[in-house]
Amino acid sequence: MRPVVRELCAFFFFVLLTVALTWPLAIRITTAASDLGDPLLNTWILDWDDYAAAHGIAAVFQAPIFYPEKAPLAYSENLFGIALVGLPFHLAGCTPLATYNILFLLGFAFCGYGAWILVRLATGSWRAAIVAGVLYAFVPFRLDHLPHIQIIWGGWLPLMLAALLAYWKRPTWVMAAGFGGALLMNGLCNIHYFLFGTLTAALTVFVLAFTSRRADWRFWLRIGAATAVALAFMVPVLWPYKVVSELYQMHRGFDEVASFSATWSDWLTPTFFSRTYGNLVPSDQTFAERHLFPGLLILFLTAAGFVLGRGDSEGRSRTPPLLRATDVVIVALAVISFFGAVAPRFALHLGGVRILSVDSSDLPLTMLVLLVFVRLSIRRPIAWAGGLRLPESFWIGTLWIGVGVLGSLGVHAFFHAMLFRRLEAFEGLRVPARWASIAYVGLALTAGFGAAALLARRSKRTREIVFLLLLALAIYDVRPRPRWQQAIVATDPVYEWIRTAPYRGALLEIPIDTDATQFSYLLSDTAHHRPTLNGFSGFEPPAHARLRELSNRASWGTGLSAEIAHLGAAIVVVHDDWLGADAPKVHQWLRNEITAGRLIFLRRFDHRTGGDYVFAVTANCRDCDRLREPERIDGAGLIPVQNLERMLDGQTTYLGHTFGTVDAPRFGDRIGRSLRVSGWALSPAGIREVDVLLACGTVRIPAALVARPDVRAVFPWYPRVQHAGFLLTVPKRPHGVPKYTDVQVEVIDGNGGRVRLPDMTIDW
Repeated sequence: MRPVVRELCAFFFFVLLTVALTWPLAIRITTAASDLGDPLLNTWILDWDDYAAAHGIAAVFQAPIFYPEKAPLAYSENLFGIALVGLPFHLAGCTPLATYNILFLLGFAFCGYGAWILVRLATGSWRAAIVAGVLYAFVPFRLDHLPHIQIIWGGWLPLMLAALLAYWKRPTWVMAAGFGGALLMNGLCNIHYFLFGTLTAALTVFVLAFTSRRADWRFWLRIGAATAVALAFMVPVLWPYKVVSELYQMHRGFDEVASFSATWSDWLTPTFFSRTYGNLVPSDQTFAERHLFPGLLILFLTAAGFVLGRGDSEGRSRTPPLLRATDVVIVALAVISFFGAVAPRFALHLGGVRILSVDSSDLPLTMLVLLVFVRLSIRRPIAWAGGLRLPESFWIGTLWIGVGVLGSLGVHAFFHAMLFRRLEAFEGLRVPARWASIAYVGLALTAGFGAAALLARRSKRTREIVFLLLLALAIYDVRPRPRWQQAIVATDPVYEWIRTAPYRGALLEIPIDTDATQFSYLLSDTAHHRPTLNGFSGFEPPAHARLRELSNRASWGTGLSAEIAHLGAAIVVVHDDWLGADAPKVHQWLRNEITAGRLIFLRRFDHRTGGDYVFAVTANCRDCDRLREPERIDGAGLIPVQNLERMLDGQTTYLGHTFGTVDAPRFGDRIGRSLRVSGWALSPAGIREVDVLLACGTVRIPAALVARPDVRAVFPWYPRVQHAGFLLTVPKRPHGVPKYTDVQVEVIDGNGGRVRLPDMTIDW
C-alpha cells in the first residue's frame, strides 16, 4: 500500500494547494467563475456531454444549440475527457456550474500531479518532483486561461511523456498501454493538446530511436499498437470536426492566425493575473493570448540543471567563497535584466527608500554576459567536463522546450507555418501561441533536474531546509490573483416551463446578438436541453450569422420572421428587460407579427426586472394555442394579455418576485479610495435588508435603505416596501479585499428570502 499512499498524498497536496491559491472558489463552487463568458460555455459543454452520456451518446455531437445546423459540438472543444471525470458528479446531482468548478480545481491538481510523475520518474527525487509540479500546475500562462478549462487540464501532457520514457526503460505491454491511454485522454481533453502533444511525442520517439537504436521488432510492435489503438479511438471524435470544417468552411484566416502567433518578446511578457509579475507591464500594452513568460524560478532551476547535471556539482567545500559570491551576483543581474527588459520602469523599495531602479536591460545584461564569461573562465562546472554530460531525459526536456517555443511563434516561423499550410487539422487552430504548453512540460522536466541537483549530496537536515525553501519560492513565484464573479444560477420560470412544455420544434430567445445574454442562455440550456436557434461557440454557423445580421438591421421585418420560421423555431421567448435600445423596434415587430397571425402570444413569466414573453410561431406550431396561459389576475390586477399590451407600449409590469438593480458602481469601474454602492429593490413581501458583498461574498456590509419615489412611481404595486432605495459608502478598501475584486448586492425580503443581483467586477 505504500506506493498507493504516496501517490494519494502527492495528489492531495496539489488539491490543497489549488484550493489555497484559488480561494475562495472552493466555498463558492455553485456560483463562482473566473468570468461569465467562456466558463459558462464550457459549463454547458460539460453538462451536455454528461447528459448525452446518460441519454444516448451516439448523438452527442448533435448538441441542441445552433438548431438546425450540423454537429454544433464540433464548433469548439468537445471536452470529452474532462466530462468523463465529471460524470459521477453529474449523476450525483451536482449542478452544472458546481461540476464545472470541481473539475476546474481538479484540473490544476492533476497538472501538478502529472508533472510530479514525470519528474520523479526522470530524477528519482520526489522533492524535486513536488517543486516542478507546483511550477507546472500554476505556470503563469495557465493563469491567463482561467476561463478555458481545457487549458487547465494539462496533466496528460507530462503523463504522456512520462509513459514514453518509462516504456523506453521497460518496454512491456503495460507501459505501452499507459502511453496509449495518456495519448488518448490528452486528445479527449483538448484538441490543441492532442495535435501539439502527439506531434511532439512523435518527434521524441524519432530522437530516442536514434539515440538508443532499438532493433527488437517487439519493442516497436508494442508502442506502435498502443499508438494505433489510441488514434483509432480518436477518429470518431475528430471526424465531425472535418465534416463541419468542409461543410461550413470553418478555417482560420492567415491574418487571424498571425495575430495569435507569438513573438520572442512575448516569452518575457507576464500575465496580468500573476500576483508576482502581473504589475510589471500595463495590461493594455500586451496581448492576452501571448503572455508566455514561465516565471523566473523555473528558468533558474533549468539553468541549474544545465550547470549541476545529476547533482555532482563542484561541491560546497571545494568552491571558493569568491566564486559563490559571483554566482549570487550573476543571478541578481539576471533578475535585474528581466525587470529592465519588461517593465517600463521598475523600482525596488526597502523601508520607503528606493534601493534599485531600472528602465532598461542594456547595462545589467552587458554586465551579466561579461560576468558569466569571467566565471566560466575561472572554473567550469564539473558537469561540463568533456561536454554536457546530462541524462537523456534532460535532453528530451530541452527538445520539448525547443518544439514549444518554435511552435508558439506560429506563422512567424517555419514550423507552425508549414503545418498550417499543409495539414487541414491545423487550419482550424486560431492560437499557435498555445504551443507554449509543450515548452512548459519540458521546462518542468529540466527544472526538476535542477531542483534535484540542488538537493543532492546534502545532509538530511540541510536537504529538508533546501526543499522547503525551493517549495516556498515556487509557490511565491506562481501566486495567482484571480478575480471571481458569481453567476445567477437560479433557473428562471420560463425555462422550467420549456423543460416540460409539449411542443415540437426549436426555441429562439431574443435578444439574439448580445454576447452576455448568449452565455446566459447557454447556462439556462442546462435546465431543459431543448433545441434552440441561439448559441455561442468558437465558430458561428451560417444560419445563425444570417439571423444575427437580420436582427442588427435598423428595423425588424418580415425577412427576420421568414428566417425564424424557415429554421424551424416553434417558440420565441422575448426577454423584455434585456432588449435595451432595441426595445422599440422589437416591440413594433411583435405587434406586427401578432396582428398578421404569424405569432401567437402564449404566456408571460417573471424575469429579473421585467418579463419573459412566450410566443408560438404559427408556421411551425399550429396547435400551440393549447399552451396558452390561464387568464389569472396578477398583483397589479392585470391579466397576461393586458401585461403584453403594457410591454408593447414600453410600460412596466408587475413582478411577483424580489427584484432590483444596481445604479453604481458599473461593470469595470475603477474606484478611487471610497466605494459608493447605490440602487433600488422591490418585493411583494417588502424589503427587510440589503447587503453589499465584496470579494466573491467573503465580505458582507449592510447598506442603508433610502426613499426612491422615482422607483415607486414606475412600480406602484408594492405597498409593503417602505424604502425602495439602498445606499452604502465604504471609505476605503477593507482588509482582505483585493484590488481587483467584485461587487454584488443581496436583497433580503420581508419573508427572509434572499435574491442576488448581477455581479460586477471593479478595480479598487
